[in-house]
Amino acid sequence: MRRGVFFRGGITFTQVIVLAILVSGSAPAPALARPSAPLVPSSGALLGAWVDPGSGWSRSGVADFESRIGRKIDIDHHYYAWGDSFPGQNEVFDRDSGRIPLLTWEPWGTTLSEIAGGSYDSLIRTRARAVAAFASPVFLRLAHEMNGNWYPWDGSHNGGDPSRYVAAWRRVHDLFASEGATNAVWVWSPNAEDVPAQAWNRFSNYYPGDSYVDWVGVDGYNFGTTEAWGSWRSFEAIFGRIYSAYAGSKPIMIAETGSAEQGGSKASWLLDAWYRAQVRMPSIAAFVAFDAGKWRIETSSAATAAFRLMAASPHMNQSPDSGAPRLSGPASNPTQVRSSTKVWFRAWEPAKMSVRVLDSQARVVRVLRNWTWSAPVGAAAYWDTRDSRGRKVAAGSYRLLMSAVDSAGNRRYASQWIRVSR
Repeated sequence: MRRGVFFRGGITFTQVIVLAILVSGSAPAPALARPSAPLVPSSGALLGAWVDPGSGWSRSGVADFESRIGRKIDIDHHYYAWGDSFPGQNEVFDRDSGRIPLLTWEPWGTTLSEIAGGSYDSLIRTRARAVAAFASPVFLRLAHEMNGNWYPWDGSHNGGDPSRYVAAWRRVHDLFASEGATNAVWVWSPNAEDVPAQAWNRFSNYYPGDSYVDWVGVDGYNFGTTEAWGSWRSFEAIFGRIYSAYAGSKPIMIAETGSAEQGGSKASWLLDAWYRAQVRMPSIAAFVAFDAGKWRIETSSAATAAFRLMAASPHMNQSPDSGAPRLSGPASNPTQVRSSTKVWFRAWEPAKMSVRVLDSQARVVRVLRNWTWSAPVGAAAYWDTRDSRGRKVAAGSYRLLMSAVDSAGNRRYASQWIRVSR
């Protein structure tokens, strides 16, 4: 959340309409292969919001917001503290109403080192099982804005060491995978600016790795002149840097954004954001407004009109691709193992496949197979109860984890526990 140059002065409702016509009639985005991932629409962008009219999130608040913009939102944003239970009835409300929950999970009251070290494995597994049991897709945004200096999980509060963040993220991700929470879609979400703007704190230093991230989210705001350090900044000036870094490899989610009224035209800023997302930044696959405080869309009638026009545009009315490959297996015989076991598995459509062995701490012990299915066939692999270095593993419980990713980036996991005795 930081500072900010676009249209100056007031704007009338009629001018909003004229600008909207210009935006909607703009040249199409350059022909680019959109990065694939779960829930990514084939074109355009999903529209969402965090809705807080002053008393926090509520179902009635969401309904009122949707009435004001003239449509249902695709993504409903929720914030949860580290010890909170989720998903719950709020997410059931979203699912039953045709929205995708976006869950921002904030690790208050703990440390990155404790998370990475396993102190909270039980809590994480409990949340993972709850997400798996929800049985519908959720966006999961863990420990956002880590390159700022205002949260206890950011680099400034962790010895200037981004590797602590990476280790904690990977731990949580792997535990979710081991519990079969394949419906969690992982959104890594830095702040649009590095604060402090020093080399060690560059956003990319916190990136957990392509296999740990489905979408890249970005948080950024146009503060205008509401702050002493502020200036008017365009949408592209705010988001262009991180967009350029990841747009070729990951779908981009504008995970938090808004504009103040002071210092320029909020309506023009919103219409420019629509134009940029549609024409110049085609890898933006989701736009999530922060509808609270000075960022709310009804701070002026022109701003409300601009947002309604954006919300009604074909570009912002898309459907996510949520189909994932159907799997059978993995099935092990026997499940009580002393020396070796045979593992059967099957994918029912072409997909990139992997079968791994994980220990009880969700660490990868052995990769049994990595390959690409070109047709729906079955296969088998043997595990000789040895790790990747050829050493016999200790007695205990191990999980066979099968993953499949189709050409659209949709991912599914399946798993089975087996026990090794010595």
